[in-house]
Amino acid sequence: MQKLTIFNEIEQLLINKRLPKALQLLENALYTHADLQQFIPSFQNLKYSFGQMSEYWQQGIKDPQQNTIYMQLVRKCHHLLSDIANSLWIKNSHTISGYMKFLTDDWTLQDSSDEMEGFVSDVAMLDLAPLHLQQEKREQIYVNHERQMRFLFYRMLGTSAMKKEEADTLIRILLSPTIDSVDRQLLISAIILKNLNHFDVNRFHVLAHIYEYASDVEVKQRALVGIALSANANMASLYDEVMPILHHLCEDDTFVQEMAEMQMQMIYCLEAEKDQRIIRDEIMPELMKGNHLTMSGNKLAEMDANSLEDILHPEAAEQNMERMENSMRRMADMQRKGSDIYFTGFSQMKRFPFFSEASNWLLPFYPDHPAVCKIWNVKKNRNMLRSITEVSAFCNSDKYSFVLAFEQVVNQLPPSVQKLIDEGEASPMPVGGGVSREQQGTPAFVRRMFLQDLYRFYRLYPYRDEFTSPFNRPQAVFISNKLFCGTRLEEKFSQVASFLMKHKYVEETLKVLENVSEERRDLQYYLLTGYYWLSNGISVEPRFQKAREMFEKVLTLDADHRKALLGYARSCFQLRDFSTARYAYLRLLNDDPENRNVLLNVAVCEVSLKQYEEALKRLYKLNYEDENDDKTNRVLAWALTLSGKYEQAIKLYERLNDDAHRLSEDLLNYGYCLWFSGNIDGALQHFRQFQMLPENSGFNMEQELMENSLDVLKEHDIDEVDCQLMLAALQA
Repeated sequence: MQKLTIFNEIEQLLINKRLPKALQLLENALYTHADLQQFIPSFQNLKYSFGQMSEYWQQGIKDPQQNTIYMQLVRKCHHLLSDIANSLWIKNSHTISGYMKFLTDDWTLQDSSDEMEGFVSDVAMLDLAPLHLQQEKREQIYVNHERQMRFLFYRMLGTSAMKKEEADTLIRILLSPTIDSVDRQLLISAIILKNLNHFDVNRFHVLAHIYEYASDVEVKQRALVGIALSANANMASLYDEVMPILHHLCEDDTFVQEMAEMQMQMIYCLEAEKDQRIIRDEIMPELMKGNHLTMSGNKLAEMDANSLEDILHPEAAEQNMERMENSMRRMADMQRKGSDIYFTGFSQMKRFPFFSEASNWLLPFYPDHPAVCKIWNVKKNRNMLRSITEVSAFCNSDKYSFVLAFEQVVNQLPPSVQKLIDEGEASPMPVGGGVSREQQGTPAFVRRMFLQDLYRFYRLYPYRDEFTSPFNRPQAVFISNKLFCGTRLEEKFSQVASFLMKHKYVEETLKVLENVSEERRDLQYYLLTGYYWLSNGISVEPRFQKAREMFEKVLTLDADHRKALLGYARSCFQLRDFSTARYAYLRLLNDDPENRNVLLNVAVCEVSLKQYEEALKRLYKLNYEDENDDKTNRVLAWALTLSGKYEQAIKLYERLNDDAHRLSEDLLNYGYCLWFSGNIDGALQHFRQFQMLPENSGFNMEQELMENSLDVLKEHDIDEVDCQLMLAALQA
């Protein structure tokens, strides 16, 4: 979006209710930019109104409406600022500037409503036309209507703040059953783009009203997306209508559920490119191994089914088929969960002239669109096109891409495949599997397809930088918006936070958790927050202390909560409260006495508490059950070292220091073991090897000996002089 930098500062001043300073900066901007002169009269009226208010106040006149009038002036100033920003956006926009000169000033929304209703009527009357003229007449009707809707889309983008009367008319249009659903969906898309660029409270009201009262699921879900993405906490401070609208919507269980679902769908959109790397690097190679097609020049050709490989290794065909089925199943699972598995593949098909129009990126797919009807209506193409577009999980944008690319692709197919298409016998299934009509009609699926359309627009449209994208972190996590704090949507915050944590959206997870009001902080909230602090944060001790406090709150509500006990034990261990950690781990053993991980953690705590005999009993048991468990052997070796059983410890360290098993810490601990046993040369050798490892390039051996391990060294009759001599030998 093209916008003078100073306007951002002015808008922030208005959000903070600092009208005098905002007027001062706006006046400077208006009189120093030639393109803005037409806005000076409106500004002067606004300044005059504020001057009168100020003059009354200076005279000591106490106006009971003073605060109300002041906020009205703040809003008027923001409207003027939006009009100015909109004017500059139109002037500099490749998307819309070319259309504005064709749009007449005497146009009204009612005119467009009449045109849209007339289109539905014209299509209905086609059956009365002579059969030989019906197709030609149909195409002409759709050509004219597509042009009218394209202009209406850009007009909706180009108009400034909407008056209440216009909003009411727009609501009537969008709820009208006499207007085609495709047209209504396109208009809602324009409202969304506009409100993301320049927030308008009346447009926001339109979206809320449409969601609440629309019966068309596709219209309703687009409105929901618009509400979620354009809800603006800053604007709510200027427009106090926003909060009541959201609180009212959040009283509806369905709205709350769909908003939570949409948040997770947004994350899947953001992960489209990561998912594509999985498909490209892991899934597609397996698919290609199993097919019977190869490239010949720039065309696909069939491989010889009776090749020598098939004769020599007949079992390979079955193995290839199994690999293909597994890969297809994996793709289907990703698609079912919500992954955008087609983004990268179809992103290469967005260079058709069709996609030079912003409106086409968000247009519901319909075969009569002038750009695709000629391809669709070829008899030999129709069955395959219908079979794929009707059962696929392609978003609308990708359906247009597929049909537009079909002509080029079909000519590269092997002759036998082309013959099947010509005869109408080919029934291909899209990669990732088909989707039933019933599922395609669900709100979640409809919403996901529209979000994918939006994602493609904001990522691939040539002039996408002219638009404010909702797919940037952290803005994409709209549920962390302070506007939703105190609403019933909070009931879903823990569920969403858990999802975000799983997908490694660390900072966003914290923002969602922080958005939960005090009275709604329940067991699940404390559990999630505890695990957040256990896994994330910069300062070590404070975050583990916070984690401990959260787990304590869970255990207050449910003393036997296993996940909370585990988190509590880990946080206590990190805080070096080994006694409490041991107690928590022992409680976990009550329900699961054979859990190896918990047994090992109890032993580690006992080693840290110098309870070597108790620790060794547990460790010997674990070692007996699985002598190849390196984790157990590592703890056992260190426990044996600390308890003075050096010979046994050395045998374990010799095994652990095998290249197949060794960790960096094993060299260090083996060195200590040898030093304690009196083998100075052996200790020096292992300390040197430890220091030579690339991952230990910044390791401070002096700090390790003189601070970190000094207490342990003293227990084994090694004093500070010994440490200094060891450091000198290491430096020699």
